[in-house]
Amino acid sequence: VFFVYGIGALSNASLKDYAGGVENAFVGGLSQLFTTLPQAAWFYSGIESLNTLANDVANPQKTIPKSQVYCMYTLLGTSWCIYLVSISLPPGAVNLPSQMAVTNGGFTAMFNVTATQATLVTLPAAVSAIPGFALTSSNILAALADSKLLPEALAHLHPVYKTPDRALVCVAVVAFAMCFPVLHLPNFGQTIYNVCMIFGFSAYIAQCLGYLYLHRHHATLDRQYTSPAGPAGAIYAIVVFATSLTSLLFAQGDGYVYVSVSGAILLVLTVYYHVYAKQRQAFSADERTQLFFAHVAKHVHAKSKAPVPSLPSVYKQRVSSTTAGNSIFQSVVPVASQPRVANNRIRSVHVKAAIAYTDRDSQDGGS
Repeated sequence: VFFVYGIGALSNASLKDYAGGVENAFVGGLSQLFTTLPQAAWFYSGIESLNTLANDVANPQKTIPKSQVYCMYTLLGTSWCIYLVSISLPPGAVNLPSQMAVTNGGFTAMFNVTATQATLVTLPAAVSAIPGFALTSSNILAALADSKLLPEALAHLHPVYKTPDRALVCVAVVAFAMCFPVLHLPNFGQTIYNVCMIFGFSAYIAQCLGYLYLHRHHATLDRQYTSPAGPAGAIYAIVVFATSLTSLLFAQGDGYVYVSVSGAILLVLTVYYHVYAKQRQAFSADERTQLFFAHVAKHVHAKSKAPVPSLPSVYKQRVSSTTAGNSIFQSVVPVASQPRVANNRIRSVHVKAAIAYTDRDSQDGGS
């Protein structure tokens, strides 16, 4: 839809006639930019949803990060294309915010249809995002249920398609139920959007902080993809997300409705966690697998700051003699000849070897 819009509208586009000139280049100044910045986030929200598909793609450690980069390039290109084309068509840049869909001007000019009919042409582009968000939401619900933070029934997988069918039904019911208050209550849709973006920006900031933590404390972990922006990119993203979050909370002229609603939701979730989920929560199998290496690396990082006691030579001989076995798990064991072991000087051996040595040593009366 957007490809047809961008190409087809070029014959009718005119920045000179519809963009409004230099006086419209920066409408409202920095204060208006600060207020409207969170709305621009809608162009780019959803890229993080690819993370929830790790169980459904091959080699997710490499595939998903690259896919996210390609998504960002695509979104940057399409967003700039839509922006430049939409302000170059009727009804003009000044009247564009009052339109139901920014693409109406282009489709009206291309197909000689009414604004209502032009909106119907745009509808498939909006509807196509629904399955993606529904699948993402259901995957998150299923993951929470798998960790017993939600009822375990939501973690059920379809016997054939292996999708979280019950979580999908739950998401569909809630989404459909939201349609009625959006239609009949003023500003309800905008409130829901802004509250969702408040939690979204909070999650984005947490992800960036997590990246910085892993980059600093677990630099030796094997990675199949390295961010080209590095820590500087994460810090820049935190600044943008924090600015947008602050704008939503305090600069929307809503009488702090968004703050109140977000606070109420947090309060309800906090009570729910302490009353119901806290006593039931547990690491899922996926979490144990993913966090195992991080915990081991953290433990070794802490140990590397203290002197390592000298180990008997038989220890090294027994470990080296048992590393011939195969295991998908790996641990880290310091080399006895090194008084202090840095992260980049840690010897990696199979867990099976360590277990074998422990078993033999216990049989010999050792500890």
